[in-house]
Amino acid sequence: MSENFYPKIAEFDELLLLAKHAPEQLDLVQKQLNEECLASASNPRSAWKLRHLLKQISQIKHRYHHPQLVCQQLQLLLHKILFDSDEAGLKSTDHSKMKAKACKPAVTAKVMEFKR
Repeated sequence: MSENFYPKIAEFDELLLLAKHAPEQLDLVQKQLNEECLASASNPRSAWKLRHLLKQISQIKHRYHHPQLVCQQLQLLLHKILFDSDEAGLKSTDHSKMKAKACKPAVTAKVMEFKR
C-alpha cells in the first residue's frame, strides 16, 4: 500500500511552455502547490519549516534574476540546510552525523615504496 504524499504536477514540457508564454500562470501553479504542501504538513513545526524554506527560496529568486545564479544560490541554500542547519533555521535531526560522514574519507590508502 503506497501512498503518494506529493501533489500531482504537470509534465515538464507543459511547465516549460507556461514559463515561456505565461509566467504569471506558472507562478499561480507554484503557489497552489506550495499551499497544498503546507496544508498537508504532518505538524505545525513542519509547516513552519516549509514556510521558512519557501520564504528563503522566494528571496533568492527576487535577488538573483539570472537562472544560473538562482540555481547556484538554491544549491548553496540546500547545502547549508544539510550541513549547517542550525544557521539556516531548519534544524535537521541527524545533521551532525551527516556532516561527519560527508567529511570522513570512505577509503584509506597506504603509499607503497618502490625499490629501484
